[in-house]
Amino acid sequence: RGLTAKDFNQIPADCDFLASFTLDVPLVRDTVTTLIEQVQPGLMENYQAIESQVENDLGFSIEDEFLQAYGQQMTVFDSPAAGGLFATSLTFAVEVTDAEKADKIFTKLMQMLDGFLPGDRSNEYSRRGVFLEEREFLGHKVYFVNTIGDDVPVAPAFCQTDKQLLISLHPQALKAHLRFLKE
Repeated sequence: RGLTAKDFNQIPADCDFLASFTLDVPLVRDTVTTLIEQVQPGLMENYQAIESQVENDLGFSIEDEFLQAYGQQMTVFDSPAAGGLFATSLTFAVEVTDAEKADKIFTKLMQMLDGFLPGDRSNEYSRRGVFLEEREFLGHKVYFVNTIGDDVPVAPAFCQTDKQLLISLHPQALKAHLRFLKE
């Protein structure tokens, strides 16, 4: 589908960078599987086995849940109101089409990310390493990667609303966008 003016309602007007596009991911997936079947039929069994293993590891169905939870519109933007100079507060937004399915997927992905990060949690008063932190902000859970003990200029942040999956370089940009959405 093409973009319309309505697709930009959730984007701040003061953006100094904006790229938005639509991508029909189910169509891309169907095209890839059709090509595999036509060009190398024997690979289809391997593809299906890999997809089945990924679904098993993730705990959700790619076709029945993931592809139905998220829509076609994807946007990357930077807004001075989010703090920072050009491109230092980049935020990536993916359209959510089924909030219930998307919430289940997002929760599972945050749990997995938390388990993968190499933080030492043995002493709650003297932590060191990389952790996934969770904070409540304006009724939304904001997750961010917190590095303790090293100087790292970014703290990737994640949040899902009922309309967008948001990913940013740091939680301040996400919070600024959530404030904008509330207004």
